[in-house]
Amino acid sequence: MKKLILVTLLACLVFAGCMTVKVVAPPGQDITLLTEAEATSFKMTKRAIFLLYGLIPISNNTTDDMLAKYNLENVRVTTEFDIIDWLISGVTSGLVVTKSVTIEGNAKK
Repeated sequence: MKKLILVTLLACLVFAGCMTVKVVAPPGQDITLLTEAEATSFKMTKRAIFLLYGLIPISNNTTDDMLAKYNLENVRVTTEFDIIDWLISGVTSGLVVTKSVTIEGNAKK
């Protein structure tokens, strides 16, 4: 029983940072986070791709490139594991895992 608890605890520590998406503002740019109720004029979804059950990111898992590209000032970022992500993970037996990252916002005026 002690061995099972130890293995479970170690697994929790190892997998604590899996599939992390970093919400980062571009250098020198101030970004304001929006509430769920506030309206936005821009919406885009990208997929963050990871290997080995989410341990190793192989795509850009930060938001700063999209915020800079579309000149967004007020943003809302949501991440979810949708049906396509489930299918990709299932077909590859967890070797490749994706997560949907949706960025909504308003451009600078």
